[in-house]
Amino acid sequence: MHMGVGRTCMFFLCCSRAQSIVGVVPLVRFGFAYVTSPLACSSCAMAMKYVPKKHKAPAAKREQQKRSEHKKSAVKAPAWVAGGSSPKPRIGKALKKVFRRPAAAPGRGSQQSNKHGFFLMADRETKHLKKRPAAPTPYVPKQQQVPGDKRSMREASGNGLVKCETLLKMGEKSLIMALRKGGHLDADQKNCFHCKKGKLGILKRRSKKGSWASRCGSCKKWTSPHHGSPVFMVSWGSAHVPLQKQAAILHCAAWGLPQSKIPAVIEGVKRFAVERIFSNWRRTLAAHVEKNQDKITFGGVEGAPDEFEVDKAVWRKQDIGDGKVEWTEFVGLKRRGDRASLYLDRRDPKHSVSSRAENGRAVPPPFSKPEWKTISDKRVFKGALAHSDGAPVYRTQPDGVLHDSISHMRRRGQKKPQFTKTTTHADASGQSFKAVAGTQSLDGWWGHGKAATKGVNARYDTSVSQRVREAQWAHWVGNRDRWVEAGRVISWIPES
Repeated sequence: MHMGVGRTCMFFLCCSRAQSIVGVVPLVRFGFAYVTSPLACSSCAMAMKYVPKKHKAPAAKREQQKRSEHKKSAVKAPAWVAGGSSPKPRIGKALKKVFRRPAAAPGRGSQQSNKHGFFLMADRETKHLKKRPAAPTPYVPKQQQVPGDKRSMREASGNGLVKCETLLKMGEKSLIMALRKGGHLDADQKNCFHCKKGKLGILKRRSKKGSWASRCGSCKKWTSPHHGSPVFMVSWGSAHVPLQKQAAILHCAAWGLPQSKIPAVIEGVKRFAVERIFSNWRRTLAAHVEKNQDKITFGGVEGAPDEFEVDKAVWRKQDIGDGKVEWTEFVGLKRRGDRASLYLDRRDPKHSVSSRAENGRAVPPPFSKPEWKTISDKRVFKGALAHSDGAPVYRTQPDGVLHDSISHMRRRGQKKPQFTKTTTHADASGQSFKAVAGTQSLDGWWGHGKAATKGVNARYDTSVSQRVREAQWAHWVGNRDRWVEAGRVISWIPES
């Protein structure tokens, strides 16, 4: 209850707990603060403020005081940062570069640049529609072009028929049937693995909680469905690995997952099991690739020439003593527009030895004409057009084979090396046609092949070759389901 107006104002404070009047609390004004006296109620601790009108400053004056206090507290920026003239630079001290907004696009306002906002979103939506004009002479001839989306490889793993998690959740018998259907296990397993004479019975469970197997009618021994498999292993005791986990490891190997990451992906898998299945898979795959690439040939067709590329690449080098170095080299041939035509021939180690110079450096020996003739007589036939680099060995071609080359060296007067150029040839009928010289398609794959052998020691020559064959098979498969293709690879071994 208000009792008066002035410097000292009296109030009656009612304590809600006592429900009675406790006392009078004088609020005394000192400057702009109001302090309660010791007589204030300790239970409520109510601080009541009252500012008489005659002590209030005008609104305009209060606003002016706020502005003056704000100016004093604010840090004044240098004139040259704010846009004014820059002062003289100090010696040894760099000035801060002021960012300037890029100029606006034609037809837009001063602030409507493509840096952010609606116009950036519009540019992103239409960027994939802005294609470069087609070259007058295509790199891949029209008769060798294969229709298809180049980005479909990104969706291949998502559209796979079988997932790694599915294999881990399947029962053993259903998994055996699925692996036999896909070719990952031998579906015609009839003879005993032990005696080689007796016939196997139907698939049975060895015990209530045991694994599934077939019993021989002659020696009475049990044979597992993956006995004799080129990839899977049969184990017992503490080293036993369930078939579900073995199939999951093979699934990861087929899709190209790093071997060192498999124990982190599949729970309860030991390193030795991963190494053994991966090595079995690579050995099987290398044999499959080396056998099936013998069917690849170039040329031998009528009409438009069969254009292919040829080149040589180096993978590893190893000191063999006496200042000599042995190189791991592959010669590659590939038809333009055809992934499955990649042919790799390992160069004979006897021809891949060079000596170190006085400064300790070594270079691989040049590819000789007899070596190229051995390959071209088996693979290249009449009606083909060979594209190569500037190596003089490729100038020797079989009869009826056209050839063009381009040197990657930077000539005098050239700012950049040349990788492609348009050439003119005449076919068997005498009609001229244009082609693009270069080895861009094959040069692009060398990077993938060398990345597959990353971390492999040059002393393990077989491991390097198997990794190269694995990368070659992955290029053959392309965007197809690799789990299905792996079944075809494994099923080929019993037939061979």
